[in-house]
Amino acid sequence: MWLLTGVLIGAVLGLTGAGGSVFAVPMLVLGAGLAMQDATGIALGVVASSAAVGVLLRAGSGVLALRPALLLTLSGSITVVVGQQLALVIPELWLSLLFLVLALVIALRMWRQAPDQGSEVRHPRANLPPNGGAGDSNGWEWPPLVIAGGVAGMLAGIFGVGGGFFIVPMLVFLTRMAMPVAVGTSLLVILGLSLTGFMSYLLRAPQLNGLLLTWLAAGGAMGMWLGSRTAAHLNGQGLQRAFAVTIGVLSLLSLLKNAL
Repeated sequence: MWLLTGVLIGAVLGLTGAGGSVFAVPMLVLGAGLAMQDATGIALGVVASSAAVGVLLRAGSGVLALRPALLLTLSGSITVVVGQQLALVIPELWLSLLFLVLALVIALRMWRQAPDQGSEVRHPRANLPPNGGAGDSNGWEWPPLVIAGGVAGMLAGIFGVGGGFFIVPMLVFLTRMAMPVAVGTSLLVILGLSLTGFMSYLLRAPQLNGLLLTWLAAGGAMGMWLGSRTAAHLNGQGLQRAFAVTIGVLSLLSLLKNAL
């Protein structure tokens, strides 16, 4: 069961560049009976391993913009720890409610940005400009990226999300990079933020369920590989919208479980 759950988490991340953690957290709350704090910590570990596979698959393809990724990761790695400490003082029910709101925002974005019927989820190199679409390095300033990284890190710390739903549009808006590059760069940032958050979680969670994490991480790596390899051949509208609905329903059920 948990291997399949990991595959779904990795596939969501590989196909859409976001949403993996938002899918993982309610599954862990509902299926494994974990508290929100433990579910978010383990979700960060699963997403980190999945994102690492995604980055390796894209290495050398020209869709990883290193300088923006470094700025986002450095600033976010600080705030992710702050967010985790803040989550410890938020009541479980309120944390579930806030997570539901965040999940619905992400689900709505996934629904609205699903490819038009008849279009395909494009290969990462499809229709890139000659410079790879990474944007003009002289056309953006570092302070907005530092702020965006800080926000992404805070969200990762509080809710256990990688932050791709926020990072991708911010990269497009702030650096004018092409969407395939924004998705690839987002995976690099997600790797850094999720790994930092997971390591911080390990320091205060000595009773980690290693077997659960292993199954989820293995499935996540498989799902990322499958999602990345098949993205160019899929009509993504129905699939992405199905993921969006599933995320919303699971998050609502997670809230109801904590409320009852």
